[in-house]
Amino acid sequence: MSQRYFKLFQEQTQNSGGLADTPPTALAGNVHNVANIKEAVVGYFTASMISEKPIYIDRKDTEGFPFGKDPAGYSGVEGEELFFALNSRQPIPEPRPPYEIRIFIDGTLRPPTASCAPIDQRTPFKPVGWPD
Repeated sequence: MSQRYFKLFQEQTQNSGGLADTPPTALAGNVHNVANIKEAVVGYFTASMISEKPIYIDRKDTEGFPFGKDPAGYSGVEGEELFFALNSRQPIPEPRPPYEIRIFIDGTLRPPTASCAPIDQRTPFKPVGWPD
């Protein structure tokens, strides 16, 4: 019922005014005035739940290459481990002046990228439940 209600509500608010749009209708929700059942009340009550379970993995409990470690070896580029973990390839940093513009295979210019650098904007506080 709630998906149908929200779909109708979305259609009412986004598709209004065109010749082919559905004409506005009264949306009946599941909220009612218990003192006066004939009073019109607009709304739909839903409830949901979020649960979370932290999982901590110690470095000594892992095997093989660390996450993001390229089996071919270190490339010398700062932040390459994270880049390799996300993209399964080594990063290609921006060229130094004089610029040599690299071009994609399809002939378009490659968008500029920025190097990641360590910063001092970290918190000294451990997250709730962090093991000591």
